[in-house]
Amino acid sequence: MTKAAEVLRDMGRAEGEATIVLRVLRRRCGEPAEAVVRRVLAERDAVTMERWLDIALACTNVEEFQRAVLGS
Repeated sequence: MTKAAEVLRDMGRAEGEATIVLRVLRRRCGEPAEAVVRRVLAERDAVTMERWLDIALACTNVEEFQRAVLGS
């Protein structure tokens, strides 16, 4: 696989993971702030996405997730 193909594959994987994180968050806690959505969609690190998915699965409200992602 070429480097370009690997980059495109990783970008697609990150977008899919972001979609899952946001879907779980919306189903459990409601609609997140636009800043949170933008931050999640911009993330490309798989380990961070996995951590955020765990937080989305465990949090009880959108603000809790927002503090974890944005630090505010």
